[in-house]
Amino acid sequence: MTKWDERVTRRSHHLYQVRYVAQECGGPSREQFMAALNAEGIPCWGGYVRPLYRHPLFQRRGKGPEYCPLSCPYYARAMDYTNVNCPNAERICREAVLFRQRMLLCTRKDTQDVVRAFRKVYDNRAELGRQLLVDS
Repeated sequence: MTKWDERVTRRSHHLYQVRYVAQECGGPSREQFMAALNAEGIPCWGGYVRPLYRHPLFQRRGKGPEYCPLSCPYYARAMDYTNVNCPNAERICREAVLFRQRMLLCTRKDTQDVVRAFRKVYDNRAELGRQLLVDS
């Protein structure tokens, strides 16, 4: 259990994340879900396209400063991320929907508007799914 410093009186977040799993919601893709929320005035995006360990910076191999941070003479340990697999990180990159912290710095009415937008998108999920077929 984490022990908080007694001077800490509130948390600070710069992003708020929810998981969107289309199969569990019986509806549109994550991209359609985000587009619908954005159309309702709730700005959101999909977050990171890949986990950090899959970033090209960590996939390069070689010797010398041009291969920093992992294969350079200034790093004391050998690291190899080319064979790493973190399924939870991969899943979160596919399912995350991110909102900026300012979405939470609002009035009670604004918060209710966010809830109404989520409800509207959810209630119209079948129509959003059909819209994909029309747009294709």
